[in-house]
Amino acid sequence: ILTDNDIVDWVLIELRDKTNHIFTAKAALLKADGSIVETDGTSSVRFFNVPQANYYIAVRHRNHLAIMSSDDLLIETK
Repeated sequence: ILTDNDIVDWVLIELRDKTNHIFTAKAALLKADGSIVETDGTSSVRFFNVPQANYYIAVRHRNHLAIMSSDDLLIETK
């Protein structure tokens, strides 16, 4: 029996620019409740060493069609 916190699969998260060019990508984990977390299984997904800019976020899975945000989102550096 699964709980919401169980890891059920992995996905690839991509940051794309306005020309649909993949700027960077990283693997992440998919939990049973549909949330996506870092590979440690608990932390929010973060991108490091990425210039602050607006990016589209795409999620790719090995057995499904990819999805992408309809609007670009500001990715802030810290």
